[in-house]
Amino acid sequence: MKISGLFIFVALLFFYSNSFSQSYDTVYVQLDSLKENPIELDSVWRYHSGDDSSWASPNFDASNWDTLKTWFHIDEISDSIWTGIGWFRKTIVVDSLLINQSIALQVFHYGASQIYWNGNLVHEFGQVGVDTSSEKIDQPNGIPIVINLDTNLVNTLAIRYSNQKSITDKDWMTRWFRGIGFQVGIRDVNKSFIDLIYEGRISAGANFGIAGMYLSLTVLYFFLFIFYARRIENLYYALFTLFISLVFISSFFNNAIFISLNVIVIAKIVAGLSFVYIFLFYLAFLNSIFYKKMTKVFWLFMVISLLYSILFFFSSMREIFGYFISIFIALTTLEGLRIIIVAIRKGLRNAWVIGGGVISFATLVIIIFGVAFLSSSHNIQINGILALIVFIVGLYSIPLSMSVYLAKEIAFTNKSLERQLNTVKELSAKELEHQKINAELEIKAERERVENERKTKELEEARNLQLSLLPKEIPEYFNHEIAVYMDTATEVGGDYYDFHVHDNILTVAIGDATGHGLNAGTMVTATKSLFNHFAESGDILDSMEKISSSLKKMNFRFLSMCFALLKFENGSVKISSAGMPPVYIYRKESGEVEEVLLKGMPLGAVNNFPYELVETKLKRGDVLLLLSDGFPELFNTDKELLGYDKVKEEFAKVAEENPNEIIEKLKTVICNWKGNLEINDDITFVIIKKK
Repeated sequence: MKISGLFIFVALLFFYSNSFSQSYDTVYVQLDSLKENPIELDSVWRYHSGDDSSWASPNFDASNWDTLKTWFHIDEISDSIWTGIGWFRKTIVVDSLLINQSIALQVFHYGASQIYWNGNLVHEFGQVGVDTSSEKIDQPNGIPIVINLDTNLVNTLAIRYSNQKSITDKDWMTRWFRGIGFQVGIRDVNKSFIDLIYEGRISAGANFGIAGMYLSLTVLYFFLFIFYARRIENLYYALFTLFISLVFISSFFNNAIFISLNVIVIAKIVAGLSFVYIFLFYLAFLNSIFYKKMTKVFWLFMVISLLYSILFFFSSMREIFGYFISIFIALTTLEGLRIIIVAIRKGLRNAWVIGGGVISFATLVIIIFGVAFLSSSHNIQINGILALIVFIVGLYSIPLSMSVYLAKEIAFTNKSLERQLNTVKELSAKELEHQKINAELEIKAERERVENERKTKELEEARNLQLSLLPKEIPEYFNHEIAVYMDTATEVGGDYYDFHVHDNILTVAIGDATGHGLNAGTMVTATKSLFNHFAESGDILDSMEKISSSLKKMNFRFLSMCFALLKFENGSVKISSAGMPPVYIYRKESGEVEEVLLKGMPLGAVNNFPYELVETKLKRGDVLLLLSDGFPELFNTDKELLGYDKVKEEFAKVAEENPNEIIEKLKTVICNWKGNLEINDDITFVIIKKK
């Protein structure tokens, strides 16, 4: 009736029971036989559905009642017979030697019950109810009930039993419990209490002792894996021991007294899944030691395990699951033996060490199957001490072999380190010969490093100078929104932008000095000074010619300044350009981007170049995009240029936004295009939107 916690691995395979010949109505209890064996009242009883307190009376005539076994399956009995509550009666005839003595009743059920002896209520488990609101389910799990006998030799045992959940939630009860009745046995009082205490202590001690040991191994090997992840077998072994410990923990809760049905179901789920994953990770552990990668057979078992885990929650075919686990355990055990045999035949390192534990573990599984077969087919009982010895040896064999394996691996690693140390000593003499040369090379490298740092510092100072020349604030100009952005390349570049507001006229400049380095920074400095001087001039072309002439006289040799100058006044804008990319104008009214491209030589290149001028009107919602060539000439990882068509296309997508948002989205385009590459030229935007 009760499965021992020590034999949790055997729980799916066999159970024991002792019973005596009984009639439908009468059970005979003799003193001598009671001391030797319990009397299991598992034959049919007189039964009547419904509820009537007079049915407890020993004088009540129940001869016309139906007969029913007290332990019945919910899916094997009609709804008219079992309605959620009913009475069971049995006549107990005791030996005259038991007059004025005591006997013990042991009850097992997942419902609620009241126990009547000769019409008197002697005990109740839970609260019997006619519906789920009035019923309180309990699990006595074999707690002895002492019955003090009197001079009556013929006694009436009546049990009022309810399990309303089997009616209101029939599928759930069928899925997880199936048996919805109760089991009753008569035992010697002293023996029942001694066995209860003994089995309780042994069961709890064994379950938590073994679970604790395997949890300790789980923690140990998990941290071994964390600190050295290349030894993946440590992770698989940690999972193997974890699921073994979960089986023993769930066994304790499954057999505990007065545990709720939900806890029992959780314990069943944990045990049902853990049994499969114990053997799955047992195979993973062996595969990781003796193979470079997992075999196809292992992945097949993995898929089967996952399918089983899914079906376990969505199917109620409990017998099929029982057969599946038995077959799965058998097949994985044989596969583990095959791996070990092949490893031993190939002479792989540590094959015998791991093999000893695996063979012992496999032997335990095979013996369990053999005992289950003999118990079910020939009713042969195995000696308890012998079973315990086999169980302990098989259970501890793999932890022992794994410990030896770990010790050997550590010793092997230490020996390898010693050999490497000797090799290092042999090479040290040669190494000394090279140290002088290396020292000289290091001195040279240090000099180069210092020189590079000096140049880097100079470039950084020049870059800071370049950035300091930019406007500190963006001007506010009537109903125009302005936003700017600049991202400098690793070298000092020559991008430049500037603003000037005078007499309600906004002058905007954007430039890009040809080349990089300190000279380009100097060119920007000169251009800014000239812009500040000519910004208030009303004639753009005259300003362009004078700035160009001034730069030409400064003799920057091969340097020049690409430059665009714009003036905003009374809703119109005048534009002139010297070698800069097109100015893009988004027209709100048409939703199209207009391209203003003015060809001209960069400032400072030649004297008296005839620069062009364009004037256009801006309407509400129109947006101007001014940019340097660093954006369209940006490379991606495939060495492709972004191009001006792509710039125009991306600008059209975001032109409805405000200037700051436009810049953020264009920055995203830059990041997506260049990937992990550095930009090879400064990138500058000036966005002006008429509100």
